[in-house]
Amino acid sequence: MTIVNKGHEGDGSVYDSLIEGKPEADEKEITLCQTITEAISELRDLSKRVDELSYYTQAAFTKAINKDKSFDILHKELSELRANRAFEEQKSFICELLLIQDRISNYLNGMSVDSNDYAFIESIQGEITALLAKKDVSIMPKNSGALLDPTKQKVLKTEIVDSVDKNNIVLQVLRDGYLCKDVVIRFQEVIVGLYKGDNNNES
Repeated sequence: MTIVNKGHEGDGSVYDSLIEGKPEADEKEITLCQTITEAISELRDLSKRVDELSYYTQAAFTKAINKDKSFDILHKELSELRANRAFEEQKSFICELLLIQDRISNYLNGMSVDSNDYAFIESIQGEITALLAKKDVSIMPKNSGALLDPTKQKVLKTEIVDSVDKNNIVLQVLRDGYLCKDVVIRFQEVIVGLYKGDNNNES
C-alpha cells in the first residue's frame, strides 16, 4: 500500500481539515449554499419591491386618469355654463330688439304708405330684421288653421266654435313669435277655437 503525504499537522494543509473533521470540499459546498440562499432572499426582496412599485405606479396612473376625467367634466360644465350665460344675455338683447320691432310695426300700421317718413321707418325695420337674422333669430310661421302647439304658442283668447274639428285650432295670430335656432325666444300669441258641444249656445 502506498502512503501519500498529505502534509503535516499545523501547516494549514488539508491534513488539518481532516483532523478537525471539516473537509475543504464540504466548506465550499456550505459557502455555495449560503451564497445561493442569500441570492434567493435578495431576489425575493427585489420581487416584493417590484410588486410594491407596480402597485403604486398603477395607483398613480389610476389617480391621474380620474383627475383627467374630473377635469374634463369640470371643463364641460364650465363651458355649458358660459354658453347658457351668453345665451341668456343675448336673449335679453334680442327681446329688446323685438319690442322695438313691434313698436315700429304698430307705428307703420297707423301711417299712410305715402307718408314721407314711411320708407325711412320701414328701412329701419328692415335693418333690425337683418340684425336678428345674424343672431340666428327667425319669425315663426303664422299657421292659422293649424292645431295649437303649446311649446311655441301662447293662448291669449278663445272663441267658441261650432265644430269639434275647430277645437284648439289657431284662429288668429295676435303677436309674432320668434325662435333662436330651435329655442323659443318669444311665444307666438294666438286666439284658438273652443268647442263646448251642446253648451256652445250658452253664454
